[in-house]
Parts: sequence; C-alpha cells; structure tokens
Amino acid sequence: MYSIASKLGEALKRLGFGAASLILQIADECIKRYKYFAEATRMSESYQYLRVRVQLEQQRFLSFAKEAGILYLDGKLCGTLQVNQTVLKDVLVEINSLFRSYEERNGRYKHIGRHCDIQWDDKEEPRTSITEFFSIPTGNNAKDSKLAEGHKSVSLPKSLHKIKNRTVVATRKLRTILTEPKRLVWVSIDKEGFETLVSKLADLNSFLVGLLGASQERRLEEAVEMNHLEILQLRNDVKGLQTLIKALSWDTAEHHKIATPPSSTCCENPLIEAALIERQADGLKRENLRKLAEIKIRHIEFCQPQETCESPNSNRYDVLLDLSAFVFQDGQEYNQGKRSMARWKSHEVWVEWFEKTSNTSRDGMAKTLREDRIILLTRLLRKGMPSSFLAPRCLGYIQSPWRERTRDFGIVLESPCGSHGESELVTLRQLLGSRPKPTITRRISLASSLADCLFSLHSIDWMHKGLRSDNIIFFYAKRAVPCLEMPYVAGYELSRPSDIPEMTEKPLSDPWTDIYRHPYAQSSEVKSTYRKSYDMYSLGIILIEIAFWKPIEMILGIEDLATMEPHSLRNIRGTLLGCSDDDIEADRSTPVSSDSEYLLEVGRKFGDAYRDIVEICLCANEVERPMYKGEPQASIASRLRTMLKQHVTDKLRSMKEALSSIG
Repeated sequence: MYSIASKLGEALKRLGFGAASLILQIADECIKRYKYFAEATRMSESYQYLRVRVQLEQQRFLSFAKEAGILYLDGKLCGTLQVNQTVLKDVLVEINSLFRSYEERNGRYKHIGRHCDIQWDDKEEPRTSITEFFSIPTGNNAKDSKLAEGHKSVSLPKSLHKIKNRTVVATRKLRTILTEPKRLVWVSIDKEGFETLVSKLADLNSFLVGLLGASQERRLEEAVEMNHLEILQLRNDVKGLQTLIKALSWDTAEHHKIATPPSSTCCENPLIEAALIERQADGLKRENLRKLAEIKIRHIEFCQPQETCESPNSNRYDVLLDLSAFVFQDGQEYNQGKRSMARWKSHEVWVEWFEKTSNTSRDGMAKTLREDRIILLTRLLRKGMPSSFLAPRCLGYIQSPWRERTRDFGIVLESPCGSHGESELVTLRQLLGSRPKPTITRRISLASSLADCLFSLHSIDWMHKGLRSDNIIFFYAKRAVPCLEMPYVAGYELSRPSDIPEMTEKPLSDPWTDIYRHPYAQSSEVKSTYRKSYDMYSLGIILIEIAFWKPIEMILGIEDLATMEPHSLRNIRGTLLGCSDDDIEADRSTPVSSDSEYLLEVGRKFGDAYRDIVEICLCANEVERPMYKGEPQASIASRLRTMLKQHVTDKLRSMKEALSSIG
C-alpha cells in the first residue's frame, strides 16, 4: 500500500501539486470510482447485494469527506488530518488502487455521451442525500425553485425555516468534481474478489474515520445513521429490502479475517486501534439497519396483503389462541373495557380489544377482512421489536364468543413482568393529575422515550395513527409505583393498510380521541392519506400533557368534552398556537404566534427548548409542504425525518442526559 502511495505522491509532487491539493485530487478519484462502481451495468440479479455493499461504503466515504473538509468548496482539513496528511494521502491512494485493480480485471468503460460535471452548486433541486448527486446528471434544464402551485408562503417558527433551508444551503457549498462521460460495464464478476474489495474498502473507511477527532467522529456517526435510514426509506418493496438484508448479512468472520493485525500491533499503533473500534461500531449500526429492514418487510406484508397468494385466515390457527385457556384477573368479564388483564398458560398477559365498525356489524365480508387484518397485525407484532419501538411481545389473538358485542377480537400481549406474579396496568391518562407530581427529570425521560418510539416507527414507514395518553401504558407490581422510564405504546386499532379500501376503517367519531388528532385526521375530516406529521402533532399534544401533568381537555378548560362539536375540535390546534386554525388556512402568510398562552406556560414549566419542540410537533405538517414545484416525496420525507431526529428526539435526549447528570 505505502509503496504505491509513495510512487504516485512523488510523481504528483513533481508536477507541482501541494499536499492539500494532492489530497483533493486523489479524493476526487476515489469519489468517481465509487460512483462508477455503484452505477456499473451488467450485474446479474444474484449479485445486486454487492452493489448495495459498495453504496453503503460510498455513503460512509462521502460522510468522512464532508467531516474531513475535502468535500466542500471552502473546506479545510480538520486538525487531526492536518497532522496525518501523509497517512490520509496513502489511504486514499490505496482506495483508488483497489478500485482500479478490480475494474482492470473484470470491467471496461463505455462512453455514454458528452462531458458531464457533478455540479453540486446548482440550484435546480435540493437533494436529500449526498449520493443522489451521483445518480442524476446535471444539464442546462431551466431552474425552478418556486413553491408548488396552490401553496402560498407560510410564516413558520424560526426552527422550521432553518430545517426547510438546510438542504439548499448545504448543496450550494459542495464543489464540482469533473467526471468523464463514461460508465463502467462488467465483463465478468469475480464474486470472491468483489467481496474482498468491499471488505478492504470497509477496513480503509474505518481507518479514515479513526483519523478524525471526537466531535467530527460523532457527527459522522449521526450522518451515517441518517444515511442508513434514507437507504431504508427508498426501498419500499420486499425484493429490494431482501437485497439490502443480504448485503448487511455478510460473513463477519471472513470480514475480521481480512487485514486484521495482531493484537500487539494494535497496542503499538493507536490509529489501527481506533480503526478497529470504528469497525465494531459500524458493524452494530449495520446490524440495526438489518433488523429494521426485516421489520419493514413484515410491515409491508401487513399493509399489502393483496400480494399474498392466500388469505391470512386460511392458516390463522398458528396465531389464534384458545379462549378457554385464559384466566382473567379478578374474575372480570373478559371483554369488558378496552383492555383486560389475564393469565394464559405460564404468561401474564393483557388483551387489547378491537371495536367493531358500522360496516363490520352489517357485512359478513367486512368481518372476514377485519379478522384478516388482525391476523396480519398479530404476525407483525409477534416476532418481536427493538426496544425503541416500546412494543410488548404479541402472543396471538382471541375471538369473543359473543360476536354481537362491540368488541369481537383482541390481540394478546405479554406483560413485561412475565410470570413473576400479577402486575397492575395503568395508562398515562390515568396518571395525569396524580400527586405527588413526577419530577421534571422523570417526565422529560418519558417524553424522550415516546419521541424515540415515534422516530423508530416512522423509520420503517409505520404510522401509528392513534397516539394519545390512554394508549401509553405502564406496568408495576402491586403496591409499587409505576416506572415512567419504561412506557409501552399500544393502541394499534388504526395502524391499518390505508391503500386497500376494503380493509380501511374510518376512525370512529369520538371527541376523546379526536382531541389528540390533527385537524385533517379527525373523524369528521378523514378525506386524504394519513401523514407522518399527523403522528407528530399527536406527540405534541402528549408533550403538552406531560408538561402540565394534566389531560389536554383540562389544560384547555373544556368542561364537557363529550359535547364538543367537530368545528371546535378542529380549532384546538389554532388555540394552542395562539391563532385561529381557519385563519391560518385562509392566509398562509399569517405568523405563527410565539405568544400563545399555552406555549408560554409550557416554556415556564419546562424551558424554552421544550416549548420549541412542542411547537415544531404542532406545525410539522407545514414541513411536508413542497419547497418547490415537483419536489420528490423522498425529499419531503427526508426533511421531515431530519426534523424529527435533530429538533425533537436529539434535543429531548440531550435534555434527559443533562437532567440525569444533575440528579
């Protein structure tokens, strides 16, 4: 590696290149090689996972280049790389050499047209991911940054303005890299050689990341995590997700066997030790991405059951449980109320009952489709979820023998107490207003957990559609205190396939649930597709309840929620923001008030940062509006995801950590 680097380095120096300029030139070559390999043609279907592996390393390298200061026009090498310029140059040369060596043996280049630049400073379309620049050639198309037709400009909180402008600002600072008008075409694929190539690229990327300082490395890790989620977001079919899983399920033992130095070398060389630590951390991130991809496949199967060859009802007995095996707590009638505690075999469980709709009561076909949906939901939840989803383990579902009652099916969920004796179940709504009031530290911890849960659900395109305080539950032993730090999120009655008319259920008209829903998602207003921002709105309502430690109707001074008219329920958003919701829709230039008495009180109780988080959640649907005509949905989704991550989950986590360190 070093002999190749030395020869090329000396040759370039003779041509008059300085050290920094030399690094930029070699980095350009690496970026182009990643582009050529990621877009190479004539790769058989069975080898597509190899392309995905290259793309994963491509994003890692680009994230490193950004933090290192070699991706931007006005970039400057960070401090640690100033010291290690020779090492950086040698690693970049080795990356370029690996690409060249493989392509010389297995590929050829085909010219595809006129000369083309990667012009990262054009203003035509802000991209949502760095790698998108390598897929869309830029030309002389007319630039159009106008807002989509039908949307006037809207005055938003300052934090939302920053979010909407983030991508444009970053795009205009990226430098132009010249590329030749050619494309790599595979003549043959040496699978073992390709595996070795990607493994070495991964090792070298880990080494590069290890050269960064602590702050740069932390930002890079966050960028890689968001890039992983974008990769997951762009794959919405089972086949594409299976390819991603295969790419992430590579032979770890073989990976560690390649280029792993003796342990004594690690002790003597801190750079290699840092690289090994980074490689291990990257492996954990990929394992998490693989698990999310597997869950997303199950979610797609739940949302698109029409693609399966048979009805879920045809083999329902693997998830249908025998009702006679249940012993319900305190002799309560098992289908009385929304939830019932029980014991099933050696498991302590609770049953989440589902209410019938008017269509289900009249139509036999609707009943069958309803049971199909419950079977699919049961299978989705049965295989277990990562802890961040706050989802208890599902054991199956049961049928009520009295079908004429309002609740005919229930999913069976295992209590976290397992078989260690009876436990109590309590909802957040039941706790609100209780005394003594929980400490701010405990309540911020709860808010952070709920935000992380929503981010996890949205990362696989799962919209909850029923977030409210009576669907947030806690378990505790008898005569003990509920642990706010261990919530569970239930209430899956509306987490349904939204694109199948026969299986879509309109939410029941109920002021007690509508008060948590965005005005466009309430029972009287369901006319369009449900959006992720509506879940964020519901989270905002819950965050207000946590701050006041009161139910939302008590905060608003509503004396009789049951008698509220739909129009009054729709205006709650405007009331919380300090203006009429109808006025906002009539004139989108109306400023969102920062003087709302409710938001000001939230700020007095929990601080301005928490107040801003609440305001962002209540206004999240504005971020889903196109920034310019024809903005892709992927761009909008990326912007919303970034907002939820950076301005909600990360900030709540920081607040939780700060308070925990004090206490």
